[in-house]
Amino acid sequence: KLSHELFAPAPPELVHQCYQIRHEIYCVKLKWEPMPKDGLEYEDKDSWSLHVLVHEDGLPVATTRVTPLKRYPRVAELGRTAISDSCKDRKEARRLLVKGLKKILKDLKIKHCVSLMEDFMIRLESRYGFMWEKVGPVVTHNGTRSFCYMRLPRG
Repeated sequence: KLSHELFAPAPPELVHQCYQIRHEIYCVKLKWEPMPKDGLEYEDKDSWSLHVLVHEDGLPVATTRVTPLKRYPRVAELGRTAISDSCKDRKEARRLLVKGLKKILKDLKIKHCVSLMEDFMIRLESRYGFMWEKVGPVVTHNGTRSFCYMRLPRG
């Protein structure tokens, strides 16, 4: 059974579960990030970010992050989505991540989102109502990615 949690400020034990999932995917599996000694993948901006964490049968299996941009009210960066290889129902985990993201964005009154995304993620997220627009050059950063923008619907 899958369930999700939203938290801000986040209890350290739950945030560490997010960092552990990201470590599994970004450091161990994909080797996109250096291997930290503490087994946690995190960045400075995590300290002011909001996280969604999905559990399956009581175990953490998926996470994503919303980072409000300090200089621009109502704008947030979406990213650091990771689903553990141990997740049995990836489709449901992704649905719960999106549900959590939408709640955070609504609660924070975010109107605009930005992200650095691969084409397949742009297509995948469109299935959940996230309509991304490519707005910058294609860059090579852990694969080929585009700078993307999304204006959220009113209401």
